[in-house]
Amino acid sequence: MANKYGKNGEAVAAFLDEVSATDLSAWRAFLELESSSDGFGAAIDAVAAAPWSASARTAISSACAKIIRGLGLGNIVPRMGVSIIASRVKVAAMGLAEGDALPPERLRVILAPFISLGFRSVADPATAPSEQGAARRLSSGAPG
Repeated sequence: MANKYGKNGEAVAAFLDEVSATDLSAWRAFLELESSSDGFGAAIDAVAAAPWSASARTAISSACAKIIRGLGLGNIVPRMGVSIIASRVKVAAMGLAEGDALPPERLRVILAPFISLGFRSVADPATAPSEQGAARRLSSGAPG
């Protein structure tokens, strides 16, 4: 049976489980790490352009919205912060779903803030140190 999140659905499900289990203080820290970069815009474009099923895209969008609502973020972060977290979670889940269809450097940019918070579901042991360094550079404003 195919996974509702697509061919890499297990990775998406593990990530979304970790998002659900993340406490509010970690989401506040995430907002401090979150930084728009030139690379993030290109990564979003790559996610949007990748070929994958509408049903998987819909399932991921719905699951992300449900999870974000359930986190109770509105009580601790400004509305814009909730939007940033929701957007980053959705893009990361979609990037994971696409797997090989997304260039690795794009996926690294998308996942960097989650890796820096210690998300195990997205940390590839072979590449985690460089991704953690990228996350630190993103959060400090240093060039990548």
